[in-house]
Amino acid sequence: MSLIKNIFIEKVLIILFYIILILFFIEVLFRSFILPHKSLYLDSNNDARPKHFLIDDWISEGLVIKDGQRMHKSDIKGEYDNLDDYNIALVGDSVAFGNFLATDNTLAYLLDQKSTNVTITNYGVPGYNIYDYFDVIKQLEINKYDLILYQLTKNDITLASTGMYSLLRNDDEVIVRYNEINTDTESQIKLFLQRYLKSIYVVASMFKNRNNDHHVNYTKATYKEAAKSKCLNEIQKEYESHIEIETFLNQAYAKKKYTQKMIKVINETNEFVTNNLKSKMILIPTWNYYELKNVSSSSYRAFILELKNSGIDIPSNLIHKDTYKDYKKCGYWGDPGHPGPRYNYDLSVILIEKIRALKKMNNID
Repeated sequence: MSLIKNIFIEKVLIILFYIILILFFIEVLFRSFILPHKSLYLDSNNDARPKHFLIDDWISEGLVIKDGQRMHKSDIKGEYDNLDDYNIALVGDSVAFGNFLATDNTLAYLLDQKSTNVTITNYGVPGYNIYDYFDVIKQLEINKYDLILYQLTKNDITLASTGMYSLLRNDDEVIVRYNEINTDTESQIKLFLQRYLKSIYVVASMFKNRNNDHHVNYTKATYKEAAKSKCLNEIQKEYESHIEIETFLNQAYAKKKYTQKMIKVINETNEFVTNNLKSKMILIPTWNYYELKNVSSSSYRAFILELKNSGIDIPSNLIHKDTYKDYKKCGYWGDPGHPGPRYNYDLSVILIEKIRALKKMNNID
């Protein structure tokens, strides 16, 4: 009997060994050839420090990318930066990049249009978060930029990257992962798969969401079509379909262990801008539909105030709700988390006054 039992255990162990071996090879193949891929105007790599970025060139009716940066104004006309200009770098994610927006509705373009002798470079990349912003800023030339506009988005606290790109994140570049706050068994299994068996996690997610695929199939021809201005009823409907994610973000910002990590990284970035780039950084908080609708109960707004108190330069009028009094009007949103043309226009009016004041201090007409 003992011999039969030993043979059974041996077979089980052999089967488990081969299962683990197969899973290992599947995971290696997945991370090497499937996870890094092109999607619209994004590309990725699986180097020692995997990341994603804008492709080198893209031209469509509403969008031009050249040398990995979204172009606007004089750049599109082929003119070159004037070294005597007041030079600004706009750093951020899809909000700074201008998802859903034609070029003349992006924040970078609107700021360029409102002032002479100002040159703005748009370094926004969809899906980036605070670690990526710091990476971008570290690559900037010393003394090249007079000002860094740092556009912070609510989902920067987590893996905000588009689609599977979020799985490229290393643990040391994560504030909090989805499912980390919940302690139920399902959440913990998802968390394990996100970290160690990314291939299984993706396959399982695709199977689970097979009947809920409402993503727009972006192409060069349809990009501008997807940028139609939306009104409040559409935004409200989209917001309600994402309430689970919104709840998670609100819970994350209510926990000090996560917000203190963010404050540490952002302050380190600010110190680098001051000490290494010899420049100045202004943080622009991006509000989503939830924040402006529920401002009194917003844990994100409380975090922004704490960030300001830590020494980060955040213009006070960008925190005040009255600044965004038109948030219910058509065209204010691209979706519940992305600014539309009206939002960016109002924001540019406020920021240009700040920029003009800084230019005057630098004796630039």
